[in-house]
Amino acid sequence: MAGFTNRVVLVPSGGLESAVKLASIFQSSTVCKDNKNVVAVQTGQCTQCNLNYRKAGYNKGCVRLPCNARNGMCDHTCLTERGVPKCSCRSGYMLDTNEYSCRALYKDNVSCTDVDDCVGVVCQHGGRCDDNVNSYLCSCATGYNGRHCEK
Repeated sequence: MAGFTNRVVLVPSGGLESAVKLASIFQSSTVCKDNKNVVAVQTGQCTQCNLNYRKAGYNKGCVRLPCNARNGMCDHTCLTERGVPKCSCRSGYMLDTNEYSCRALYKDNVSCTDVDDCVGVVCQHGGRCDDNVNSYLCSCATGYNGRHCEK
């Protein structure tokens, strides 16, 4: 982005190519005084980075979290393609429109909404309910077992 001094870019979900296009449209000399904020390309206003993004540096905008930082915020797998982190899902799941979350596919390979099977489930004696595709499992504290850690 040579030639842009004091220009800050909030990289959109479309990746670096979209950011370059937006930067060529918006040329602001806005500098945020607050170290928490960055300049958003779309508005020229100081703002904070969205979830799944981090500051690129003082007054240098936001960049997508890389795969080695919290798995790029991906539910399943994060791979870097042409320098841009991309999320993908394991077999039986599909990537949600937010490009981070994975939704379960049912046996018909069409339906995509998985319900939280732990809703209303009580795992006793400090057990934890783990939601699976069309099922749940209580992970019991040491010394307890059974479907709901009741034994």
